[in-house]
Amino acid sequence: MTTAPASRLDRAIRLFEFLARAQQSVTTAPRTVDGYEVAWTRDMPRHPAVHFAHWDVVPEPGAEIGHVDRLDRVRPPAPSSEVARWLEAGCDDPDVVPKLALEIPGPVPEGEDAEPEVLLLADHPRIVPAYERWLIGWTQWADRERVEKPVRDAYGALFAMQAEAASNPEEKELVLAVGCLVWKPADHPVVRRHLITVPLRIDLDPASGTLHLTAAETVDPLRLELDMLDSGLTRSRHISEVRELARTYAHHPLDLAAIGEVLQRVANSLDPDAVYTETENPGRAAAPTAEVTLAPAVVLRRRNHGLVEVLERIREQLIDAESVPEGVLPLVDPDHRPPTVADPAPGALVAVDDEVYLPLPVNDTQLKIVQRVDQNAQTLVQGPPGTGKTHTAAALLSHLLAQGKRVLVTAQTDRALKEVRAKLPEAIRPLSVAVVGASREDMADLKVAVNTISQRAIDFDGDASVRKIQHHLDAIDRLRRSRSLLHRRIVDVRSAEVTKHEQGPYRGTLAAIATAHNADEKPYGWLRPLIPAEPADQPPLAAAEMIEWLRLLRDDRLSADEPAAQEVLADPATLLPPADFAAAVAAESQARADHEAFQGGRGHAAFAAVRAMPPGDRTVLRQELHRLADTADDLARRREVWMADALADVVSGRGQVWWNRATQLQQLTQQAQPHVQALGFTSVCSTGPDLAPLVALARHLREHLNAGGKIKIAADGTPVLGVLAAKPVKAARDLFAHVRVDGNPPTSVAAIDFFLAWTEAGRLLAALDRAWPASVVIPPEDTFDERLTWHVTELHQLNRVLALGADLAQQDQRLAAWRLPRPEWADLSAVRSYAALVDAAATDDHLLVTRAAVDAAVEPVAGLIHDPAVSPVVLALAKAVVDRDVDGYAVAVHRHARLIEARGQGQYRDRLGSRLQREAARVHEAIAALPEDDVWDDRLARWEHAWAWAVTGVWLGNRQVADLNRLQTEISEVEQTIRHHVEELSAERAWRHAASPSRISGSARANL
Repeated sequence: MTTAPASRLDRAIRLFEFLARAQQSVTTAPRTVDGYEVAWTRDMPRHPAVHFAHWDVVPEPGAEIGHVDRLDRVRPPAPSSEVARWLEAGCDDPDVVPKLALEIPGPVPEGEDAEPEVLLLADHPRIVPAYERWLIGWTQWADRERVEKPVRDAYGALFAMQAEAASNPEEKELVLAVGCLVWKPADHPVVRRHLITVPLRIDLDPASGTLHLTAAETVDPLRLELDMLDSGLTRSRHISEVRELARTYAHHPLDLAAIGEVLQRVANSLDPDAVYTETENPGRAAAPTAEVTLAPAVVLRRRNHGLVEVLERIREQLIDAESVPEGVLPLVDPDHRPPTVADPAPGALVAVDDEVYLPLPVNDTQLKIVQRVDQNAQTLVQGPPGTGKTHTAAALLSHLLAQGKRVLVTAQTDRALKEVRAKLPEAIRPLSVAVVGASREDMADLKVAVNTISQRAIDFDGDASVRKIQHHLDAIDRLRRSRSLLHRRIVDVRSAEVTKHEQGPYRGTLAAIATAHNADEKPYGWLRPLIPAEPADQPPLAAAEMIEWLRLLRDDRLSADEPAAQEVLADPATLLPPADFAAAVAAESQARADHEAFQGGRGHAAFAAVRAMPPGDRTVLRQELHRLADTADDLARRREVWMADALADVVSGRGQVWWNRATQLQQLTQQAQPHVQALGFTSVCSTGPDLAPLVALARHLREHLNAGGKIKIAADGTPVLGVLAAKPVKAARDLFAHVRVDGNPPTSVAAIDFFLAWTEAGRLLAALDRAWPASVVIPPEDTFDERLTWHVTELHQLNRVLALGADLAQQDQRLAAWRLPRPEWADLSAVRSYAALVDAAATDDHLLVTRAAVDAAVEPVAGLIHDPAVSPVVLALAKAVVDRDVDGYAVAVHRHARLIEARGQGQYRDRLGSRLQREAARVHEAIAALPEDDVWDDRLARWEHAWAWAVTGVWLGNRQVADLNRLQTEISEVEQTIRHHVEELSAERAWRHAASPSRISGSARANL
């Protein structure tokens, strides 16, 4: 008959309520904090090195609870030896000012009867001033020490609490406690304990030494603790609401507003007249009215398993969920059959061929019980006493633990539980945490189990566990093969004489193989006493490896170099090759010579500033200075009369007049060029004393002709000036008389234009002549074009001078930006010397680079030279680098390479020897004892044949007719060993599950 869901829920709720009340009736919780180690935050010094989250701003969720920085104790200033003699006491106490004694004993006099001298302070006037000077420093130290000592005391207290909790995590726990309840209800003991706790971690920063206080990770952010109150005081329905509020608390535990609300609600739920005060001071006097204060504190206490609280929480969860979990249903409904899924984990069951092994021997019925538990959620085993139920339970426990399951074992008596525990294999027994009995022995067993589990969890190494499991599996597999081999040998005993075999190079029956084997006794018999009892089919080393190993054993050079090769050497790949080192030393030497060539320039006032410039800027500076000096040199070599004055004026900053002259010349040449170009090769001349009237006549005549007027020309090309001639033509009589264009009077517009261009060009060229200084002699030229060309050429040179001046001004600005002094531009040799400063600075840089390149050769060994075990060749190499000894460096590098080679050869020899010793120890011993014996050359040349012969000899020995009883005994021994490995395998699997970090977390270890 199936029970209704509502009835199941009601039964479950009432069951856990009954269990909680029953547990509460037998449990007595601490009522006060008197038995705890408490560090109240009110007692913490207010110092920058100490901080708790509630002291200033509202802390964020997840922020640290507080921290205390480590302050090193500063020793007081030591008095001089002279002053120290006169001090009455020590100077380590900041609260006691050291004082001078008025008198002290003097030196002990010689002689038995001499009285010791007494020194008076008044007779030593220098002591008091020296003491007063020292006292100033001591007073400053004392002021600081009085401030910092409470911080160190607080740090020491928290450090000691953290150390105690870490050394005994199973028994002690650290918590942050808030909400100190001080209350004396009627007919109830005095209560003085905190209502809210948060598991706490104190972590030490290894670098700074700071202690960081943070909340440990737990399921519930706050723990409401009411176990110090009798159950009659905690039945308010509001307590459940407060518990839920604590479970969903999302603020910092020292958020005064948030935690205050929780504490206020707890107080009101306990006592309608309760008072909550937000203060760091806990209440003192207990009264009938409950008083709750914030009173934060760091508490170190014994762990309280809180079984009552757990049972009550389960009851509340059942009420909230309104359903009964699958695992709880069988407790309230015997007819319920939970669904199960077969566990594929092998656990402690190990199949060896056709048999199944467990850590404990079981019969078929017991094995079926274990297998049935794997397939069903509930299994009932019944049987009278002595039928093996306890043994079966122990075997089943071993299997379930090896599968990674948690198993709860209960019985009506402690004796039954102890018997089950005693039956467990010894390797698995510590996993049994027995909470039965109260004797000293029972508590010792409990402590051993808890400590073992905790230590195994601390020492857990997942990779090592996997290796151990695989080791046992491999051992079981080897034993399986051995057992199978023994079974086969029993079968083979009867058929050995007729069966043909193939063993190494031998073929045939046992008798035939034995005959052939005896025939090879002479060349290979030397190996018989040296071969292992159970040799592998193939030799541990090939013949070539054996010969090489023997050669290395005989190598005298290796023997001589090997001790030195064991010393500390450098990584050969990091060493600079000798050729590169020689090149680097040569480069440094050349750089030093270049550096010394510029030694004189380093005294220049601008050198330090030039040296400090970036290399790119220095290169620009040098190029610019050389360019300016080259330009000035080129201009100074020119023969123009005006050039020297222009250069002097421009370089000295007085070039404005030349700028004005260049502007004027530029304008005049631009105006003259069109007129000179218009004339071309046309010849124009004038005999008139004054050109101005002629120019006016020419323009008037040109206007006449442009207006359509005509000029009558005679046969000789002269104009006809008759009565009928136009007035402008008649007025131009003087023009026609004095002006000739290409030999004719200007009677056409083109001729008149040529004349006008000629007169204007002449005027502009005359102005150009006047624009130059009076000292400049204008050379006579035949044509206007030649005259203009001369002026253009001279103007170009003047522009070069002025461009030089502009470059100098721009360079002055650059020098000012670089904070360099201005050179004497007029002194070209000084300018070039200035530019040479860049080369001097470059040689400095190059010398540093080449020096660093040489010094870099010592870097691979720099970290080794102070090692006590360093090789002398490393020291020689470092000294060669320091001394720039190219030959010494090459010798050291070659010697170092030889030692590295010797080390490799020695290691290779040892690896070969180790392999040989591991599989053929006596062969190794015989050869290593007398490697110089020539007999080994012939033997090792046929090493592989000798090994095959020796293996065949062992094989023949194993194929002799064996005693069947002895074979059966061997099988029993193998099976016993298999069972031992099964036990160890099961234990390792169980511990791998039980001690893994996923199972034993920090909170789980604390629960233990």
